[in-house]
Amino acid sequence: MNLINTMTRFVESNTVTLKEAMPTSAGIDSDDHLYRRITDEKSDLNPILLDKQREVSAYLYDVNPTAKRIINMVRDFVVGDGWSLKAKNKNVQDVLDKFWNDPRNRWDVKLADRIRDLGIFGEWCFSVTKQENGNILLGWIDPSSIDHVKQYRNTETGVENDEIYTEVVLRQRLTDQTQKRLKIIRYDESFGKLVGITPDDGDKYVGECFFFAINKMTRATRGRSDLFCVADWLDQHDKFLFNRAERSALANAWFIDVKLDGFTDQQVREFARANGRPPKAGGMRFHNEKVTYDTVAPNMGAGDASNEEKMLRTPIRVGAGLPEHWLFGSGEDANRASAYEMGDPPIRMVTMRQREARSFIHDMASYVVQCADDASMLVGVPDDEKGFNVIVPEISKRDAQKNATTLQTATASLAIAEQQGYISNETAGRIFLFLATELGYDGLDYDEEKKKIDDDDGEIFKGLDATDPEQEPADIDPDENEE
Repeated sequence: MNLINTMTRFVESNTVTLKEAMPTSAGIDSDDHLYRRITDEKSDLNPILLDKQREVSAYLYDVNPTAKRIINMVRDFVVGDGWSLKAKNKNVQDVLDKFWNDPRNRWDVKLADRIRDLGIFGEWCFSVTKQENGNILLGWIDPSSIDHVKQYRNTETGVENDEIYTEVVLRQRLTDQTQKRLKIIRYDESFGKLVGITPDDGDKYVGECFFFAINKMTRATRGRSDLFCVADWLDQHDKFLFNRAERSALANAWFIDVKLDGFTDQQVREFARANGRPPKAGGMRFHNEKVTYDTVAPNMGAGDASNEEKMLRTPIRVGAGLPEHWLFGSGEDANRASAYEMGDPPIRMVTMRQREARSFIHDMASYVVQCADDASMLVGVPDDEKGFNVIVPEISKRDAQKNATTLQTATASLAIAEQQGYISNETAGRIFLFLATELGYDGLDYDEEKKKIDDDDGEIFKGLDATDPEQEPADIDPDENEE
């Protein structure tokens, strides 16, 4: 409060109000976005912890088998047999294929690595280079080289939106005069399309980029690793297993104890020099009643530690969202039925990650099509044919045999219910189509299917005389029916 009063008196003495003295852009300094009030909540991690969680996550992926399995399992489910871009129009498809298969982009090869890195670092940042033919070249930007990300602030209207990112500020290197800034490509309502650098930006930015983040709260700007919440437990589990292995090695150690009854120190030393080596297997050993040989093993009281190890697994599998028989490959507490039921939550988790990554790639591919259109590469292509889909493999735990049996039983039950007048034909048809989607055949609509059936019936009986009961449909062989 004393600082504010002092500043107010200073400004008033210069016949200018405090509000007028402060820049309208943010505040007193150009780096106000890096500071906050003490009473404000902070959703982003502090810069030191943010850097540390990236380094620890990358280290754990390299050295910890459980961490590697967490990242790779999610990646394998998300990527599956590979992704592709599918457009309605051939010209649009050519543009997308060129972007997807470009030797420098190589999404067909690099997709798995990029999905893996998204899980490790929690961020994607790609620099964008536009070619004259409208093609887009992407450059990977290491998250550790990003200093901070700015959120949307309209200095004229005072409107703020923490969900919108405007620029990525890179860390200043020794050879840089100032920090380099990249404009984030995003949808701009004033332009009605995806926009990067505009003429109004001048020389503020050195280039454009795409920036995407996961595992963060809405107010936060930086993504977090999938391993962030389980890193300490992974390390503790690893130390526990290492200590048990080391203890087991010591417990298995043994040595020969030789008791020399009544020998002096000099006699003990002489006996040791003459008999210092242990006897070979099948060899002989001679001694009198004053010499006793015995094998001694340490008794370290090392009991069964399997329950403790399972206890340490709990926070790991809970934080990773994966069942124990997936993550650790042990199914002693699961049978086939319970393992099947436990598959639904992780399937939904990896499906959500796939949806996120699919949205990110769709944004980039949309910008590719837009740039190709601006470069007159899509002349004559209607706007309604410039759309496309990102084709991804389905992530499902459907049991085809079980679903087929259920469908067969349900169909018989629906037929009986319809005959008894319990349900209408339309209701039975809708229930049947709903159950059919469980076999993986999506997109079934009752009204469309009904129309197709009516059209097929019309084609079969087209041209028949309704007054002639002996006339057969043209597509039907009477002999075949008799058979």
